[in-house]
Amino acid sequence: MSESLITSLDKKAIEIWNERLAQGIERQHSVDVILASIEQQITTQLGTEIEILRKMYVK
Repeated sequence: MSESLITSLDKKAIEIWNERLAQGIERQHSVDVILASIEQQITTQLGTEIEILRKMYVK
């Protein structure tokens, strides 16, 4: 089994995940609200980079 490299994009997404998860738990939000917040923030902050990668690697 090969190991995956963590890219700078992965690191940013992990930071967003951890930040939004901690905020959601602290504010006692539901799992659905927390996940929606994480998805929205990742899309907002990293959407351009994700779209570039999709165009390069997904056919």
